[in-house]
Order: sequence, then structure tokens, then C-alpha cells
Amino acid sequence: MWLRVGSSRMPVAFVALGAMAGTLAVAKPAGAEAKFAFSWRAASDNACLTEEKVRAALEKKLRRSVFSSLDEADIAIEGEELRDAHRYRARITQRDRAGRELGSRELTAETCGALERMTVVLIALVLEPGGAASATDGERPPENPESEEPAGKPLPVAPHEDGRLASADTSRRPSSPPLVAQPARPRRVELHAGVGMGAATGMLPRVSASVRLTTRLTVHGSRLSADWSAGVSLPQSVTEDAVRATFTLVDQQVRGCWAWFDRPSSRIDTCAGGFFSALVPTGDNLDNRNGSALSLFGPTASLALRLKETPATVHVELGVLAPTSRYNVTYLARSGEERTLYATPPLMAMATVAGTFRVF
Repeated sequence: MWLRVGSSRMPVAFVALGAMAGTLAVAKPAGAEAKFAFSWRAASDNACLTEEKVRAALEKKLRRSVFSSLDEADIAIEGEELRDAHRYRARITQRDRAGRELGSRELTAETCGALERMTVVLIALVLEPGGAASATDGERPPENPESEEPAGKPLPVAPHEDGRLASADTSRRPSSPPLVAQPARPRRVELHAGVGMGAATGMLPRVSASVRLTTRLTVHGSRLSADWSAGVSLPQSVTEDAVRATFTLVDQQVRGCWAWFDRPSSRIDTCAGGFFSALVPTGDNLDNRNGSALSLFGPTASLALRLKETPATVHVELGVLAPTSRYNVTYLARSGEERTLYATPPLMAMATVAGTFRVF
């Protein structure tokens, strides 16, 4: 079989693709045929490959519908086009029902068309490891292969376990690629950072708006994550009777999260942790707390929707905060009566929208 990569021809024996696909394949459940789900993440809007394009090419090559829904599948095949300024690259990853990585392969090509052909052939060999002939149907060698490789010299295509190279001689090919799983690689820790906006009730006398900075640590393939965020609320001025006061607030939150819904394009997290904030009231005729920072801290919990789009992730969250200490900011009215200008409520609510980018 011959694959064209860029402007040059590259001879590739079937056993080479079989060996590559074999490291991605896993044994099927006893007494049943394994069901596969498929997803693809494009590098950008003008990416070479899309999920619809790869699905259509696979169904055309295998002449049938090959994928099930993620809930019904035994194996999930995840494809991702990688950013590269000079070449076309993609990564194919296989996971089990629990999300554990079973194997991964990266493909590199000089042209978009070559990357598409390599991707389709590799996934087809994973789906039908015993039907390599049909999976590679349509690929033809050049008319004069002798012009690119001296006759009589077998092509080295794949190493044996002891390091020796296998020959492309058809009499020595295995009948089908081995069904072995590639050992799972150590899980990768990722750091994401970004900015956003927030709105809250209870933190200031009226509904407040804030500008927020957020960072997030995730472990690839895990439902657990952790984040830290900090915000500065826009100052609020309150006029009542003979008093005019301005309130400013800074806060930060540290939380751990667990995803009870996790898909390649979206995720829903339940988060819990703690918050700390400093409220500073300033003004004339305040009876107490004038210019003094009021420290508020306590537990917080939230529900977060995360939309994972390359290269950014959008976060939409709704949460509650329960301060363990409460303060009253009072003033002396003209009548001589002490009145409350602001009181810390037992519960505060916050909604945020943020966008983050992967740092590493």
C-alpha cells in the first residue's frame, strides 16, 4: 500500500499500519462486539478535519454506520487536530468507559489530504482489526515502484519486540494486527488562566459587579479539579439622610471541584471551598467602621458549566457564600437615632462568566 504525504510518495506496508492500530485496539467484551463512540476536536474554525468529515469518510470506507452514542459505547475514540505552523498533525486517543486512556497515537502529514487519509485508515484498522483489506480498500501502489525503491530489497516497516526490523515481504506478514493495549501514560496536569465578570447580591448594599481573575488546575482524564479566583467589585456609593458613604470590596475563593457530567465538549462541576473578602466603607458621619476593612470569610459552594472549545474554555457559574461573621455599618441620623446603612446578610449569591486559556 502507498500513501502520498505532501508532494512525495511514501511506501507503507500494511503491517506497519496494522502494528500502529494494534497499539490502540483492545479486546472486545466476551460474547459481544465492542461498540465505539467517536468525537473530534478541531484546532480552529478553519481546521483541516472536522468530526463530520472524518465520520463520513469512515462510513464510506467501511460501508456501514460504525459508531454508537457515548452512553452505549464500550470504547471512546477521541481525535484532536493539533496546532502546528509547518505541518498537519492529529492525535488519536482511545478510552474505556471509566475515561481511562488505553492508547494514543500522533499522526503528522505535509498536506491536509494526507492527514485525512492517514486518520481514516488508522481508525478503520482499530474498528475492524481483522478486516484490513477492506479498511485500506482504494489505496493503490504507484505504477513503477522500482523507481523509488531498488528491487529485491525488502522494506523495513516495523520493529519486532527484540528490536529487529520486520520485512515487508507478504509471506512474513501477520494475518492481523495484535490486539494489545498501549500502557497508559502518566496523567497530565494542566493549568488554565483567564478573566471574567461577576455579579453578586449581599456583598455590597446593592447588587454589585466585579472584574475577576481565575486560574484552574485539571488532571487530564480525571473528574477532579481545583481553582482559585480573585475579584475587585466596582465601588458603590450610598446616600441616606445626612450620610454619603462609599463601599469597596475585594475577594478571593479557593475551591475543589468534581465533574458529575463530563463530555469532550462540555462539563458540569460541583465545587466547594472557602472565600475571603475585605469590605471597606468610607464616608462622612459614619458612626463606626469608617475606613476600617471588614474581613469576611466562610464556606462557598457552586454549580459550574464549562464549555470546552479549542483553544479557550467558557465557564458559567452560580454559587452561594455563607460568611461566618456579620457586620453592621451604622450612622447617626439628624434625629439622634442610630441607623443601619449596611448589614452583612447570612447568605450571599454570586454568578460569574469567565474565559480561560491553557497555560501548560
